[in-house]
Amino acid sequence: MCKALSNFFTKPRIYAFFAAAAITAAFVLTLMDAFVFEKVIAAVEEDPSALTTDPEADGVVITDRSYKDKNISIEVITYHENGVIYHVAEIKLASIEYLKSAFAKDKVGKNIVETASSMAERRGAIFAVNGDYYGFRYQGLVIRNGSLYLSTKRPPEWNEVLAINRNGDMFIIREGEKTGKQYIEDGIIHTMSFGPALVLDGKALKSAELTRRITVRGEQSVSPVKNPRTAVGQVGPLHYLFVVIDGRTDQSSGMTLNETAKLMERLGCTIAYNSDGGSSSTMYLNGKVINTPVAGDPPVAGKEREISDIFYIS
Repeated sequence: MCKALSNFFTKPRIYAFFAAAAITAAFVLTLMDAFVFEKVIAAVEEDPSALTTDPEADGVVITDRSYKDKNISIEVITYHENGVIYHVAEIKLASIEYLKSAFAKDKVGKNIVETASSMAERRGAIFAVNGDYYGFRYQGLVIRNGSLYLSTKRPPEWNEVLAINRNGDMFIIREGEKTGKQYIEDGIIHTMSFGPALVLDGKALKSAELTRRITVRGEQSVSPVKNPRTAVGQVGPLHYLFVVIDGRTDQSSGMTLNETAKLMERLGCTIAYNSDGGSSSTMYLNGKVINTPVAGDPPVAGKEREISDIFYIS
């Protein structure tokens, strides 16, 4: 038996078999590490000093499509145009401190996910949209609620970031031009790292420019064709638009990147930015998801995708 076993292991094809098995196992582990295994770098607690709303306070007016108190005004209008359904949330704030970000399971890291509505409910959010899904790639610049969580330099084609400062102004920065600490010192309290920019100085970027900004080594890092979309923009001081475009359903085809840019210009944004879209696109208001997310395999209309982060009003 020992001799037979020895002969078994001396056969070249057996070594090839084990080599192939080892390579396959390493490949599977790499995929699991990239897309499945959770990697936690920080636990996050809500800042007790942050401003919060009191839904029981006098003067609060809530409908199924709006919220208003002395510090926050939110109105959502849903449009049906040319086979597309999109939801525009117009938000006016007394202070940028009412705009916050939350992480899935209150943890910062890779492959940590939760639905947007679950995060919003846990944080007592009035309104929320999906964030940039930083945890999927786990690269780039992540500043949220005034704290720095991640600062890694990415290729130039990927490093266009939307920043929001303590005055509530939105602007575009480039990762790597400064350290994360320096960006914090400059007063940046939130970043969104997806892109590209859609509107600058009140003008939608042209189709060719959008294509240039999403092309990485000859391939497009963001799909330019019709898809569900999430976009954010600023109209004026502490005056914002959050837009979620439904897609991948018989009722709504979605929008191209170019169409989204033109929409944000038409809505009056001086600056606008493309956030994570597709199955991630979710808008939540007053305890309910008000758009039609499409997620799952096979895709199911009305099902939320689990994502890594949200931006919300509370």
